[in-house]
Amino acid sequence: MDSLGENNQKQIHGQSKTPLNKTAIIASIIIVCVIVSSMLYLGLQPTQSPDIDSDGDGVIDVDDEFPNDATETTDTDEDGVGDNSDIFPNDSTESVDTDGDGVGNNADAFPNDASETLDTDGDGVGDNSDAFPSDASETLDTDGDGVGDNSDAFPNDANETVDDDDDDDSPPSTSKTIIIELNKDYAPITCANFEQYVEDGFYDGLIFHRVIDGFMIQGGAFTPDMTQRTATYPPIDLEINPNLRHIDGAISMARTSDPNSATSQFFICDGPQPSLDDSYAVFGQVVSGMDIVRAISAVSTTTSGGHADVPASDVIIISANLSQSDGKTYVTFEVDY
Repeated sequence: MDSLGENNQKQIHGQSKTPLNKTAIIASIIIVCVIVSSMLYLGLQPTQSPDIDSDGDGVIDVDDEFPNDATETTDTDEDGVGDNSDIFPNDSTESVDTDGDGVGNNADAFPNDASETLDTDGDGVGDNSDAFPSDASETLDTDGDGVGDNSDAFPNDANETVDDDDDDDSPPSTSKTIIIELNKDYAPITCANFEQYVEDGFYDGLIFHRVIDGFMIQGGAFTPDMTQRTATYPPIDLEINPNLRHIDGAISMARTSDPNSATSQFFICDGPQPSLDDSYAVFGQVVSGMDIVRAISAVSTTTSGGHADVPASDVIIISANLSQSDGKTYVTFEVDY
């Protein structure tokens, strides 16, 4: 009885130990899960070592706003561009200044032009270049009379702006005509160059900016305010032909000291100028209007914009036009003075 009782007691005791051990394990697991969940919920995750410097720039990752970029550590304006790369590190709306004018690209109406930043009237012309920066319908005032060219019935005359009866009654015209025959047989390169400028309307509105009585009249470069119009084609080689001389009324190409530098400027001889032969390229001859040439060469002159022998009153080339007749090529200048 006693031994049987002992066995029964052992079995009973053995059976009671197993459930207690399982219960403890399960309870422990539940506790661990609760702790981990709480940590995750509260954001209590393992922290990175405070000594790590991923990009090796001397600033540890916890203090580096760009931990993977050794060239950057700080982004003061929080625009996503590091201070070293950000032209405007304290302005979150700007980071680039392409033209280097001190105005960021986002605020610059002309981000590739350092001379312009604003276009107040939105006409595509910067305020610095626009004679009427607050008027989208006007940008130029050629005669400086305060009335834009688009609204000015006489944009080249500062004394006139309105033509009420549409009869084009500007002050009495002093327009004169000079007709030149081009010698394409003896000067093909020079003539072709000159024709290009005429066809493009390059000479229209320019002036004869240098005149010397008994010598020549020169034009093809400057506007009435002595602003130089940039040549639109490359310089040409000096083209000399013994059949073309600087006789009275000859038209020849002006140039710099470089013989091969002629572009758009030309001169017309007032009287024979043999000293210029073989140094300048003659390419045509005045066939009508030599009286106009002589009158222009005799006008009073002054110094303007650092240039001497400038007519005191503008001698304007109103237009230059090409024409053909009997296989010959002519250029007609309408001149106003």
